[in-house]
Amino acid sequence: MELQPYRPGLIQVITGDGRVAVVDFTAAWCLSCKVVEKTIYDSREVADLLAERDVQAINADVTEDDSPASALLYGELSGAVPLTAVYPPGDGQPIFLPGKFSKQDLYEAIDRAAGQGPVERTESNSLP
Repeated sequence: MELQPYRPGLIQVITGDGRVAVVDFTAAWCLSCKVVEKTIYDSREVADLLAERDVQAINADVTEDDSPASALLYGELSGAVPLTAVYPPGDGQPIFLPGKFSKQDLYEAIDRAAGQGPVERTESNSLP
């Protein structure tokens, strides 16, 4: 799946257009981030769901301390990697998925952010 690189203002543009934004905060030195990338963001099933629901995925790389994504994660959010933040349309508060999580956790966060009922999936959604 193609994740759009984070830049300041991007989340507000997407959510201002009435769409959900999924932000993957990651770093090259973070091993748990690699697990999330492989099991969640490299999944065809997840890519299909995001496309079906018109959800924009964003890669917020904090490998460099002075990156724009670092300012958001460490400053405004007071977070740490790995972290996925699911932003609802408008200016609502994000739903946080810290650490490793399942596909089902992501689907439920997207549903909550979009104000829709749960998405049914048939394959196992758990991380190993």
